[in-house]
Amino acid sequence: MTKPGAAVLFDLDGTLIDSAPDISDAVGQAFAECGLTPPGESAVRGFIGDGAARLIHRAITGCSSGEAEPAVFRKAYEWFLTYYERRLYRRSTVYPGVVEMLDQLYHGQWSLACITNKPERFTVPLLRAASLEKFFSVVVSGDSLAGRKPDPEPIIHACERVRVPLDRAVMIGDSVTDHTAAKRAGVQSVFVSYGYAGKVDLAAHDADAMINTMSELPAILSRMMSCQDNDGSLVGSS
Repeated sequence: MTKPGAAVLFDLDGTLIDSAPDISDAVGQAFAECGLTPPGESAVRGFIGDGAARLIHRAITGCSSGEAEPAVFRKAYEWFLTYYERRLYRRSTVYPGVVEMLDQLYHGQWSLACITNKPERFTVPLLRAASLEKFFSVVVSGDSLAGRKPDPEPIIHACERVRVPLDRAVMIGDSVTDHTAAKRAGVQSVFVSYGYAGKVDLAAHDADAMINTMSELPAILSRMMSCQDNDGSLVGSS
């Protein structure tokens, strides 16, 4: 049984919600306004995770580290924000097992927070549209603080808000960004294999454990906390 005073920190896109269809549609509409060729949903899935601005730079250049010409970027970015706000939850879906898992943790002894690089103007409306907002006592968006993942500041801030020490928190996410932030904050992490990064080696993501479905998470969390309670060590699983 998990002791009181433990927190689970969830990434949003690619972890709780498959938002890529609506993001891709908004990119396509924005690019049409700019006379650009949209990259398609498959490519967009690989561009998600570091905030809206980085997404548009990647979509324009086709490169994860690419930087678009400033005037082209600004126009595409503003159109993307406009169109995405109109279609936050048209084709997006909550991943299987997420609602049941959140309900179990929420009614257990866990404090729940959502930490995303998504702009704040989209985060809570999306959680509300997906009927997930009620589970989270803290929501930290990509522009809520000076730093965003992989900076540890959002994780540290969320733990302070729920009054849980860092060594009693676990970050759940689908990207290197999530797990790098967790390690920098001194927090354990669980990698979800079904997200946008795909199923890769745990070492590459620096995660402590991996799950293939959210139904696996409660047992993993209990085991991680029990191990820590017994000897202070971290636990890994696959």
